[in-house]
Amino acid sequence: MNDITSPLTRTIGRFQPHLTFQGHFDEQNNTITVNINETATLLDVGLFSYVYIAASIKNVIVTGSINTTSLYSYAGGIIGKIVAVVNVGYGEAKLNVRISNCINSADITSNLAVGGIVGVIDESIVVMNNNFEVIIENCTNVGSIKDAVV
Repeated sequence: MNDITSPLTRTIGRFQPHLTFQGHFDEQNNTITVNINETATLLDVGLFSYVYIAASIKNVIVTGSINTTSLYSYAGGIIGKIVAVVNVGYGEAKLNVRISNCINSADITSNLAVGGIVGVIDESIVVMNNNFEVIIENCTNVGSIKDAVV
């Protein structure tokens, strides 16, 4: 796999559960250039917009810029928002998200929560035995982070 230098202009995934990222992503230390400018309300931005239930993202370098002007959007270099949602029918589902060996050098601007790796982790809906784990390891942010609210 090679670096993706033609800028990615849309985030991967959306809020609806069938459009969120669930699975494994290994970029093998390649670089993805982004130029994401999002104005839609309630759309969180990053390389991945929403990560949901179980996912691993590793060995990726993000460069470029990520910007959201919505008053209700989170932004992160790798993930905009990690969401933990469990329906009663899932029982004792273990919700794991692991982000490892990632570098963000993209400049990020948001009107709400903003982070170099993850904008926000939302576990407010999970009440089942604290069965939710997010691990961020060996990740670095070297991009600028700006909260645009004045």
